[in-house]
Formats: sequence, structure tokens, C-alpha cells
Amino acid sequence: MILEDHILLKHIENTASVKEAELVDAWMRESLDNRKHYQRLLTVYYESKHLKTFKALDVDAEWNDFISNKVVFHEPIENSLPHRKIFLYATAASLILISAFLFIINADNTISRSATDKLVSFKLPDNTAVTLFPNSSIDYSEDFSLETERIVSVAGKVRFNVIPNSKSPFLVESKLITTKVIGTVFTVNTYNPMVPSVNVEQGTVSVIEKEERSNVRILKKGDSVVFTNGDFLDVLSTPIFKKAIAPVIPKKKKPKKKKKEPVIAKPQPKPQQKAPQPKKVIPEEPKLSSYTVNHVLEFLDKKHEKFSKSRRAKMKDDDIISLNLNMSLDEILDIFKKEYNLELEEGKCEGCVKLKKISKK
Repeated sequence: MILEDHILLKHIENTASVKEAELVDAWMRESLDNRKHYQRLLTVYYESKHLKTFKALDVDAEWNDFISNKVVFHEPIENSLPHRKIFLYATAASLILISAFLFIINADNTISRSATDKLVSFKLPDNTAVTLFPNSSIDYSEDFSLETERIVSVAGKVRFNVIPNSKSPFLVESKLITTKVIGTVFTVNTYNPMVPSVNVEQGTVSVIEKEERSNVRILKKGDSVVFTNGDFLDVLSTPIFKKAIAPVIPKKKKPKKKKKEPVIAKPQPKPQQKAPQPKKVIPEEPKLSSYTVNHVLEFLDKKHEKFSKSRRAKMKDDDIISLNLNMSLDEILDIFKKEYNLELEEGKCEGCVKLKKISKK
């Protein structure tokens, strides 16, 4: 499948229709070359925003227009532009042309590495260790060194072990986020470019939203975060949806039976058959599992049509609650009310509720 660049640009600018976005996602999943082309287009798009637009001058057309009209010489006007201003304008236009020329030269000054069906490990010029997971790639400049700001662009899933240097920060660019570090071990996962994630093994990492630079999340050792719908969601290092495990009770050893002498059994009359009685069905109590309070609230906000919450309705990341997500909304809210103060209001639809604020009792 071949897609034109103007559709890819609409996807980058978030102006593509739902059908076009699905086409782009399917096109990127087809091959590594497609993802690399998309990454290069993304890099050129963001770099080109630093250039000023200018109108090219058609010299031949201007000359023909000049000689086709009668030349009339006028007396100089006192308020005409002074020579100094004309010189400044000419200098500014020259600088713009030189900047555009240098950008075109530097656009090809890029090194690309990729992995297809297996892990690929190598070191960057600053000795930072990089591991590319299958169907992943990385781009960086030939001038990459500890003397300048170290910037790389990634697609797929990539693990870094960064050589520390406080004067030269290490930046990992993807479509929606920028990951900034000084020296640490971490993994960036952009298999789905619209839902990137970062996992930190050592050190400290800053994750920044590209469109809203003030939206920053600081991660430390063992922290993981997923960026989706303009928000950072924490991911616990241990499984969130954890089933309760019943205690194991050791079985008692049965005493050995003594051998009995054989007894000749007397024939007994056949017992009368009784009609089978229905077995009593005892309803099982729902099994409870442990979740973080914030994850349960996010789950209810997305899955239940009659529940919504404000941005202020949050608790600490280590607040845990035990419940069953298969319960009804009323049952889940009743469990919350035992441990938390809930400030609820009527929603927009009939029977809908909105959580404005939550606090611990």
C-alpha cells in the first residue's frame, strides 16, 4: 500500500480524518521502511518550523515586465527608504536563504540504524549503549557527541544505557513526547506512536509532551508511564489486576486401616428408590482484587457511560482499594464510600453521576 505524503502530514498535524488515520496506522505496520519514512518526514516537519517562509523572485519575468513598460524617471522623494534600511533588508533576506540552504544540507546528515526480526545492540559515538527491539529504528546526526546536545529520534521500542554528562543532555524524540535524561538506563516504546510509554531501570528521567511543554512527568527507578489522550498514566511495576490467592491448608494424613477378616454378607432387600432432590445452589461471593484508586477511577470514566470525573478527582499513586470490576457502578461506589469521602453531582444524562472530588476518611 502506497500513501501520499500530504496524508502523512495531515496525520502528523492531527487533522486527518478517522479513515485516513486508520490507513496511516495500517501503512506503518506493513514494514520498517514505512516507519522510517514517517520518522524522517516527522523530523523535517518539526525542523522546518524554525525557518521563515520567503517568496522566490523570478528574475526573467521581472526584467520582461520592466522593458515592456515605458521607463519614467521621477524626482527622488524625500521620504524614500534610506540606504541603511535597504542594506539591512537585503542582509536579512540573505540570512534566510543561507539558513534554508544549510537546513537542506543538514537534512541528509543523518545516520539510521534498524532491527527487523531480532534484537540489535550497538553503541552511539558517545558510548551510550542502545538495544533495538524487532521492527524498531533510530536516527541521529553524524555530529552526535558529548560536546553538543545529544538528540535521537526513535520508532518502535528502544532501550538506552546513557553515558552521564551534565553539560550534554540526552533527548529521545518521538511523535508525541520527548524523553530527557543526563545519565540513566531506560526504555522508550513507540510501537503505537499515539500511545508511547517509558520505563526507567536506573536514574531519573523527564518525559515531556511536545504540544504542551508544561505537561512534564518525572520518573525514577522502577517507574513506568504511558501517554494517552493528553495525559500521563502511571503503570505499577507489579501486576495491577492481581487475583486473590487462597491460603494452602496441608492435608491431614489418614490413619492406615486395619485388615478385617472377611464376613459373609447376608442378602438385603433392595431399598426403595427415592425421587432425586434438587441440589441447593449457594451463590458465590464475588472475588475481590487489589487495584490503585486512580486506575479504578480511570477505568470507570472510560468504561461506564453513567460515570465521569473531573481532573481534580485523584488520590496518591500508592492508595490501594479491593473490589471486583464486574460489580455494578452502585456497588463499586458503595465500596469507595466506606473508605473515602466522595463529592458527587448529577451528570448530563438521566441517572449519570460525576465525581468532583475524593478524599480519604
